Formats: sequence, C-alpha cells, structure tokens
Amino acid sequence: MYRTYSHSPLPAETGQYSHLNIYRAMQFIAIPLPFSAALLAGIVATRVLILDHRRGGLFIGMFFALLAVQGLLSGMKFGYSISLAVYLQPVLAMLAGPLAYLAFRVLQGSQGHTRGSADLIHLIAPGVVAAIQWFNLNIPVPVDALIWCSFVVYALLLLWMAKEGPDAFQDFNTDDMRTLTGAQLITAFILILISSIDALIYFDLTYRQGSNTGLLLSAGSLLLMVVSIGALLLPASIYPDFPGPLRRSRTDQGSCLATTEDKNVLIRLDRMMMETKPFLDANLNLARTGRRLSLPARSISVAVNRCLGQNFSQYVNHHRIREACRLLEETDLPVTEILYEAGFQTKSNFNREFRRTTGVSPSDYRDSRKANVSA
Repeated sequence: MYRTYSHSPLPAETGQYSHLNIYRAMQFIAIPLPFSAALLAGIVATRVLILDHRRGGLFIGMFFALLAVQGLLSGMKFGYSISLAVYLQPVLAMLAGPLAYLAFRVLQGSQGHTRGSADLIHLIAPGVVAAIQWFNLNIPVPVDALIWCSFVVYALLLLWMAKEGPDAFQDFNTDDMRTLTGAQLITAFILILISSIDALIYFDLTYRQGSNTGLLLSAGSLLLMVVSIGALLLPASIYPDFPGPLRRSRTDQGSCLATTEDKNVLIRLDRMMMETKPFLDANLNLARTGRRLSLPARSISVAVNRCLGQNFSQYVNHHRIREACRLLEETDLPVTEILYEAGFQTKSNFNREFRRTTGVSPSDYRDSRKANVSA
C-alpha cells in the first residue's frame, strides 16, 4: 500500500483463465478504492488544519494529508502505472510514523522531551530513503524492510507513550483525554496493520507473481477509509476509561502505596472540589487544576492514582455523578438538562459513567429514590 514495487503484478497466463479473471476483477475493484480513501483522508486533514492550529493539530493534519497523497499515489501506480509513485511512495511512507509520533507527543505536552530542532532527528530515516531513491543506490537491506521497520518502531513508541494513560493529555478536558488515549492506541494499531499489509504485498509480488495484490491493496484502502470516517465521526464515549497512569516515573517505582504527600495533595484537591465545584466546568483539565492548587499536574495525577486507583478523568466524573444524583433527587429537571448542569458534554458519556458508578440508569435512579420517599 505504501511501498514501491519493481514490477507490475500480473498472474502467469498459463491457461489458468479463471485465476486471471479473478485477478482482473480484483484489480478493477481496487482502482477506485485508493482514490476514495485519499479523498476521505484529505477531508480529515483539511478539517484538522482549519479547526486546530496547535502544533499537535498541525502534525495530525499533516499525517492525514500524507495518507491522502499515499492513497492517490497507490491509485496512480496500481490503476494507471504512473511512475511518479515509484519515487515518492517510499519517502512519504517513511514520514507516516514520525508525524503520528510527533502529533501525540506534542498533544501530551512533551513531558520529559525537548522540542524544536530535536524533532529533526525524525527526518533522518526519510532523508536516507529519499537519497536511495534519488541516486538509485544499491543497499544490502531492501527499502521495503526500512519502511516496515519504521512503521513498527513508531507504533511501539506510540504504545509506550500510551502507558502514561489519559492524564498525559493534561491540557484537554476529561472527555478528550480518554479520546486521545484511545486514538493513540488505534493509531499504533493502524501502523502495525498497514505494515503487515505492505509486507504481505511484498511477499505476494516476490513469490506469487502478485496474484493477491489487488485484494491486499483493496484491504489497505478500505482500512484507510474506515480510519478517516472514524476520525470524523467517533465520539469520546466509544473509548474505554483507562485506569490511572499506567507507567510510573522512576521515583514512583517500587511502591503502590500513597505517601503522606500524596494524601495531602488529595485532601487539597477534594476540598477544592467540594468548595468551588470546578468539575461543573465541562472544559476542566488537569493542567488548569494544577494551576489552581499551585501544584504540578503530575503530582495531582499520581496522588489520585495512588490513593484512589483512578485517573483524573474518573475522579472528576465521580464528582459529576454525585452532583447529578443530587439534582435527580432534589429537582424535577429533565435528565438531558441535568447532564449539562453536572459538567458532562454528551448524553452517551453521562449515561455510561452514571451506570458504571451507580449500577442503574439516571431514570431508574430517580424512580427508585421517589419510590423510597413515598414509601
């Protein structure tokens, strides 16, 4: 899907006309799919670049723009044998992993990382591949292997970053924190899956005369289409609420018990939640909470995790559910209004969190309370 192949796949015509017809049918189906996938990825890239001007948004927009160009080049190469793809596809493929990694690293606030010129190190591998393509160099390792390694390495880096949990996205509200963590894991999975499809195409061309290349290319294009549609439509509520920070810093290792400092941080946090109710703000995030308490956001995240076994998003949603229960008991406000009053943004997320915390739906909770009062 992302690579350049030295020969155009065509099954051996040795009287096996049925196989040839099947191949041509797959080829016919495969031609429009890369262009459709490129269109969807281009729409996502445009949306991200227009709506999100932060640096992380820039990288994400560039990532989807690259997927769009790759889909276009795949369609040109496979459907019309345009040689431009021979030179561009490998170089652009080498940029996919770095763009995805840099996007999430920046969105996480680059904790423990440097920015700026240090990012240029991720351009070394694409630059090497560009030189190989431009000067037609012969190297002992196939370019396809370099591309495959790039996908796998950056997928593993994304998975390592995801171990931090939702609290790593401290500048985002609680819904977005969970969404971004889920998106990070999905992106890593997509990189691995694309690398697997490309490896299958390479071996199919090398050892089976490309008899299944059309089908594999179609699968890769459909995958890109699904990812693009998902990026446009999927709400925050579809992602699971991950536990607290999955990776502890070196100073945290060796102990799962809360320290006195952790307990003091949690006491201050609980007092603020009870007195000023910042959780009613749907845009509350970990960074803003840290500024209100004059504490590092990391200290709050670790304290909540150690003392309660939760991440910050779960902690805030617990307070929101308590407020929602109070409103359900003391007022006649409709549930659709209560969810916003309690600080939630979507009905689906509210219902999911409410059922997870209380074991019943908001309507059933209200009915049971009314029945207890009347009894």
